Amino acid sequence: RGLGDEESLSTMKAIIDEIDRLTGITQEYLQFARLPEPIMQEESINEVIKTLVDFHKEIFRRGRTEVSLRLADELPLLKIDEGQLRQTLLNLLFNACEAMPEGGTVEVETQLSGERVMVTIRDEGTGFNEENSRLIFDPFYTTKAQGTGLGLPLCAQIISQHRGEINCCSSEEGGTVFTITLPVDRLGHDET
Repeated sequence: RGLGDEESLSTMKAIIDEIDRLTGITQEYLQFARLPEPIMQEESINEVIKTLVDFHKEIFRRGRTEVSLRLADELPLLKIDEGQLRQTLLNLLFNACEAMPEGGTVEVETQLSGERVMVTIRDEGTGFNEENSRLIFDPFYTTKAQGTGLGLPLCAQIISQHRGEINCCSSEEGGTVFTITLPVDRLGHDET
């Protein structure tokens, strides 16, 4: 093989990588524009979190991220679309990992507060200023070089369709906390 072949392969790889990136962006746009109605079923939020973290543990390990779970006992079952909620939690966890390029700990906590279940995701990352805090849920706003600005707005849309709220608190000194609050539909039984 000559030098021209290596150059051609390198160029082709760059083109394929760019096509993959653009395909991903297009899929995000379409998903944001046409988020399906959630299919609500009774689920254990703690089980959703545990299986999600367990499934992605290798990715967290490679990012030198420890995910610490503090899950409240005996939470009521929630009516949620498990797939959509998993997508939201995964987006927040991956964002937390990206905010800690040298690694660190992400704490995931659940608790019951009145008739609502709260899920808190806390990282030790770089944090951001108050202006960014106000804008992060706006479509197409991003602080990432490769970001589309649709991940967090999609999370907010999913949580809104679950009759819940998502909030963010961050500081330039470091650390970001996302809190998801979901309503409890009293069904007469508790999580196991």
